[in-house]
Amino acid sequence: MKTLDSILAQRRETIRSYQTFDLRRASQRIERQFAFYSANLHNIVPLLPKKVYPEIFRQLHANRRLSFLDVEHAPHGHILNISGWDERWAAGLRHRPAIICTYHTGSYRLINYLLAKAGVPFSLLVANGAYRQEQQAMQTLYTSLVQQAGITLDMELMDAEQPHALIQMARAAKRGRSLLIYIDGNTGTTVAGEVYRNLLQIDFGLQHMAVRKGMAALAHRLGLPIHPVLCERAPDKHFRYGHSIAYHHLPSLLPLPNESQHDFADRATRTLYAQLATFVTRQPEQWEGWLNVHNQLILDTEPHPAPDLDDPDLWATYRAGNRAYLLHRPSYYTYPVPWKLYRQYWGVCNVHFFSDIHTP
Repeated sequence: MKTLDSILAQRRETIRSYQTFDLRRASQRIERQFAFYSANLHNIVPLLPKKVYPEIFRQLHANRRLSFLDVEHAPHGHILNISGWDERWAAGLRHRPAIICTYHTGSYRLINYLLAKAGVPFSLLVANGAYRQEQQAMQTLYTSLVQQAGITLDMELMDAEQPHALIQMARAAKRGRSLLIYIDGNTGTTVAGEVYRNLLQIDFGLQHMAVRKGMAALAHRLGLPIHPVLCERAPDKHFRYGHSIAYHHLPSLLPLPNESQHDFADRATRTLYAQLATFVTRQPEQWEGWLNVHNQLILDTEPHPAPDLDDPDLWATYRAGNRAYLLHRPSYYTYPVPWKLYRQYWGVCNVHFFSDIHTP
């Protein structure tokens, strides 16, 4: 049985470990991840100073790890200061199922626990890659969690990449289950080479994205309200034991009189992403999506002229196996380069991120 002191020590050590991130000592995987992450910030929020990129990256990864610990530590009193969660709203879902739309922000995993604590039967839509991870979590973390908290977990998983995922969702809703969906996961969507027939093109920051709108169309078809819920994490100086977790229940989305399924799906999906864009522009360190949002961006497919190597702001470097690359941030084009050129440009391209820059 963990003591309060050991739990707090674990949380402090988690935060401390990510504060030491240094690109000069990064693994190949992390260096590549940082390169594309930096391109995403460069293109979507170009006014953000590049000198803050590493700190946002550190906080983003610390937040990812803490989101697991938050669920593990939720039954322990006085660990998390949770505000804004509407318990009456959650209790109402037991009798009036809905689509709960949330995002990969703040302590995004904690909503599973809070819904279970409220006795809400729900189905969680997850990507194929996360499906096995969530299965394992249910068998280990959540089993232990519900025993400690003395609650019953009625959560089923749905693989979003299965051909009949929408049909399974509809059947679950008709059985009285609410649907929990992380809309910014944009599961199954990779824009490159895809026909936009079933995708909606939206503005996101200063870029354009192709996103799925099937969830909103399903809500219209089944007559279910969409309840957007956004989670935010913030250090709380007045809270002795760590972080404050704040929930924001945004206005529910319902069809207007005589609004078609097509029009509602467009309007609801645009609204949900506009809410996310507003939040992450204000608090970019809160959103995990910076690591993979480039997969959903609509990029110019026309041939580009030779990029300007004289402007280091436009470039990132990374390694993969025994190869070295330059990533052109504006276009996301990658160029294999000799190791000598990689070492030459590593310092030039990353000069924003260090005060005592030197090449590796």
